[in-house]
Formats: sequence, structure tokens, C-alpha cells
Amino acid sequence: KIRHTLSQWLIGKATNYLIPQLRLVSKETSLPFCQGSVRQQKSLWAGGSSRRNISLNCNLLFLPPDGVHYGFIHELCPTEHMNHSSDFWTLVGSYLPNYGHLGAQLNQSRLFVPAWADISM
Repeated sequence: KIRHTLSQWLIGKATNYLIPQLRLVSKETSLPFCQGSVRQQKSLWAGGSSRRNISLNCNLLFLPPDGVHYGFIHELCPTEHMNHSSDFWTLVGSYLPNYGHLGAQLNQSRLFVPAWADISM
């Protein structure tokens, strides 16, 4: 019960912070999306659909700002290129020249998530 209550609280906080930030990055980059949502996911930081909906992991709240920004760009770019082709990575690179380093950092970012918020445990 306590874990569920904490999860719901965290999702609410993340929604109130991350979705406006995603909208801001979308506006700054002219990469549109339709709807944004926040969930608590075991392994993904974020995901997108062909309908331009983006789902963010509430645990992004615990990451350094550069990692969050990389996650936003990585999910907004498929609104232009719906795959991880060279065109997709060129677009990512146009916004984040150091995207390779940031992506590698994001893969290690689970370490920033406190144990009470990590549902993969």
C-alpha cells in the first residue's frame, strides 16, 4: 500500500513537471507531439507511438537535466523519422551534437533512482 501511494505521488509530481518541460522542448525544436503521459516503467525511460504520443518514465525526475533533455529529444525526433535510421540520428545530432555521450550516460542513469522509486527491484 505504501509503495503504491508513493508511486502515485511520484507520477503526479512527474506529470506536473515533465510534461510542461516536454512541451517547451517541443516548441523550441519545432518537433510536435500530440499527447504526453507519465508512467512508472521498469526498463524504458520514455517511448513514443506512431500517433505522436509520448510516454515518460516518472523516474526521469531523478536524472541530471542533460539526461532528461536527451530523453525528450530522442522521443520527439521520431515525429519526423519513425525509426532509428541515419536520418533520425542526424536529426538528433542537430539538436544534441554530443548525443552519443548522453545516450551512454542515460544507460547508466538507473543509479540516480532511489530504491523506493525503482519498481525493477
